[in-house]
Amino acid sequence: MRTRLCTFASIGALTVGMLAAAAPAAAQSSGASGAELDELVVTARKREERLVDIPVAGTAVTAELVQDQGGLRRMEDLLANVPAVHFLSTTSPVNSEITIRGSGVSRGTNAEAAVGLYRNGAYVGGGTLGGRSFSRFDLFDMERAEILRGTQGALYGRNAVGGAINILTQRPTFEREGQVFLQVGNKEYTEGHLILNTPLAEGLAARVSIMGIRQEEGFFYNPVRKEYFDSQETSGIRGQIRIKRGGFDGTFLAEHYTADLQSVTFQIFINPNANFPKGYIQPQYEYPHNGPMEAKQQLNSVQFFWTYDTPWGELSSSTMYRERRTLFAFDRDAVDPVELAKIRATGGGLTVDPFNHSINADKTAVLFQDLHLSGEAGPLNWLVGGEFFDLESRAINVASRTPTPANLSPGTDSPSLLETTSWAAYGLLGFDLTETLNVTGEVRYTKDDKHFETFRRDLRTNAIVTPARFTVNASTAPDNVSWNLSGGWKFQPDWLLYGKVGTAYRAGSFNTDLGDPRAPKLIPPGYDNETSVAYELGLKGEPMRGLYTALTAFRIETSDMLVQDDNGCQLNNAQCPAQPTNFLRNAGDGEIQGIEFEGIWRLALLGGRTRLNFGAAYQEGEITSGPDRGRGIPRLPEWTANLNFNHRQQVFAGLDGFINVRWAGEWGGVQEIEQTPALVDHQLVNGRIGIAGGNWELAAYSDNLFDEEYLVFIGPTARRWNTPRTYGVQFRYDF
Repeated sequence: MRTRLCTFASIGALTVGMLAAAAPAAAQSSGASGAELDELVVTARKREERLVDIPVAGTAVTAELVQDQGGLRRMEDLLANVPAVHFLSTTSPVNSEITIRGSGVSRGTNAEAAVGLYRNGAYVGGGTLGGRSFSRFDLFDMERAEILRGTQGALYGRNAVGGAINILTQRPTFEREGQVFLQVGNKEYTEGHLILNTPLAEGLAARVSIMGIRQEEGFFYNPVRKEYFDSQETSGIRGQIRIKRGGFDGTFLAEHYTADLQSVTFQIFINPNANFPKGYIQPQYEYPHNGPMEAKQQLNSVQFFWTYDTPWGELSSSTMYRERRTLFAFDRDAVDPVELAKIRATGGGLTVDPFNHSINADKTAVLFQDLHLSGEAGPLNWLVGGEFFDLESRAINVASRTPTPANLSPGTDSPSLLETTSWAAYGLLGFDLTETLNVTGEVRYTKDDKHFETFRRDLRTNAIVTPARFTVNASTAPDNVSWNLSGGWKFQPDWLLYGKVGTAYRAGSFNTDLGDPRAPKLIPPGYDNETSVAYELGLKGEPMRGLYTALTAFRIETSDMLVQDDNGCQLNNAQCPAQPTNFLRNAGDGEIQGIEFEGIWRLALLGGRTRLNFGAAYQEGEITSGPDRGRGIPRLPEWTANLNFNHRQQVFAGLDGFINVRWAGEWGGVQEIEQTPALVDHQLVNGRIGIAGGNWELAAYSDNLFDEEYLVFIGPTARRWNTPRTYGVQFRYDF
C-alpha cells in the first residue's frame, strides 16, 4: 500500500506540474479547436468523439498517416506509432500477437488475444490459430485504426485487459474516385492495389478494393527443399454497398482473402553441453529442414454495420460472420537425415528422429452481433446495448515421425473442437456536474459458455493414445461484471484532466495441444479466468496551435494472471528430444505500472509542411503471489519510443517533394516467465522519399534502413531473427 501511495503521489505531482506549465499556453489560445484535434476522432465509447474530449488513453492512426508512410506492409507498421505496445513476432503473421501495457502472451495456444481485436466494431479474435492479431487484409483500404490503451472491459468486453484495437475500413463515399497502387521491391517483391468507388444513386454508393502480393524470394532459405521460408503470395477482394438516406447510414461488406504467408522460421543454436558435447549452430539465414514450413490463411467475411437517428438517440448495429481457415506447419527436428548423419559422425548428441514434423490447421467461424442506443438529455449522456458472440473452432494437430523398430508408429493426430457462446449487456451513464466537470460510469455483464473436446490417435493403428489426460471433454460457464468509473475536468476548451478506475476480464479456457507424452512438464488441460483492476490518470490537450499532447500514468493489479509456459521438451533433451509445446497457466497475482507520453505536432518548416507523431512509455511490473512471486512480467519492455517525421514542400511549380522517416525502439524486459532470456534491445528506422504532382506520387522506400539485426525470440535450442533491410519503389495514382 505504501508503495502504491508513493507511486500515485509521484504521478500526481508530475501531472500537476505539467498542468501548471500548460495552462498559460492554453489560456493564450483563441479557444477554438485546432484542425488536428478535430481529426483525432475515435469510437472508444461506441460513438464518434474527439479523442481530446474523452477519458481514454488512445492513438488514432489516420489514413493520412498511413499514406505518408507508404501503406501498412505488416502489423508492426501500424503499432510502431503507438507507445506501450509490444508486437510479438514469430516471423509469421498466423501466430504473432499484440500486447498493450504488459497484457498477457499466449502464443502457440488456443487462448484468445489479451487485447480486444475489432473490425468495424465487430470482434474478430479467438479460435485455435490466427486469432491473436489482424490479417494483412484487415489493414488494407483503412479509414483509421483506434488503439485504446488500458482496460476497456466495460464497453468492449472480450479480453480487453490491456486495451482494444478497432480497425475501421474505408466505407464507400458519394463521389466517383479510385486509386491504383504498385510497389516493387527486393527479393522479387511486388504488390498491387486497385480501388474503385462510385455513386450509384442519391445516397447510394459502392466500393471495390482489390489487393495482391507476390514475393518469389526471401532472406531465410532452406537448402534441402530449395525454397524460401519467407516467400509469400496473397490476394484479397472486398466489395461494399453504402446507403445513406434520412437518418440511416448503413454499409454492407463482403470480402475474400487467401494467402500463402511467411512461415515460422528458427535457427537451431545449441552451445556445447553435457548432452551435446560439440554443440550445433545453423547458419543465421539458412536452415536445412526436410519437412515443409508452411503458413496459409483464408478469410471469408460478411458484415453489415449501420446507424440510425431515432427520436431517443442514435441506434447502432454491427453484424458479422467471419470464417477463418489457418494452416501452420513446421519441421520439429529442424534437420534432414544428411545433416543429422554429419552431426552424429562428429560425435554430436542430437537424438531426434530424422523426420519429426508438425501440422496445425483449424477452421474458425465467428458470428457477432452488437446493438446499442446512445443519446443525450440535458446534462446526461447515456448508452445501453447488448452483444452476442458465437465461435466454433475445429482444429487438428498432426505430429509425424520416422517409424523405428522400437516404435512403428508414424505419429499421431489430435482433432479438437472449441465452442464458445457469449452474451453481454452493457451501459454508460455520464453526468455533467458543471460545464467543465463530468463523471461517467460504465458497466458490463458477460456470460460465457465454453466447451472443448480433444483426443489423441495413433496414425498406424487408429487407436486412442494413452494416458487418459490426452482425452479431454470439458465445459465451463464463467460470468463476469466489469465496470469503469471516470471523471474529467475541461479546465480549458481543448484541455482535459481525467482520472479513471476500471476492471477487465479474460476468460479461462483449455489448452488444446497437451504436448509430447515424454515431456518433463505436464500441461494442464485448462486455466482459470484472469481479472484486473486498473487505475489511470491523464492529461491531454493543445499547448500551442497545431500541437496535441497526452500524458498518462497507469497502474494495473491483476488476479490469476495468465502466462505462457512450455512443457520442457528441447532438441538436446534426451527425455524429450523435440521442439517444446506452449501452454497457458495462471501464475498468481501481478502488478504493472507505467507512464506514457505521446503527441502530434504540425508546423511550418523550411517553407513546407511538417508533421511529427511521437510517443514514449516507461513500464515495470512483477508477479506478487504464487510460485512465480517476484518475477517480472514477460514481454513487458521497460521503455518504448517512437517518432514519425513527415515533411512535404513544393520543389517546382505543380511538383512537391516529400520525405518520411519512422523510428521506433524498445529497451529492457524479459521474454519468458522464467526471467530468461532478456528481450533484445533494438531500434529500427524506416524511410521513404519521393515526389508528387497533382494526383500521382512516386517514392522510394526502405524498411530497416540501417539493416539492423536482432533476435525476436531466444529459446534453449532455437532462435528467430528479424527481417533484414527491404527496399523498393512505389507508384500511386488517384483518380
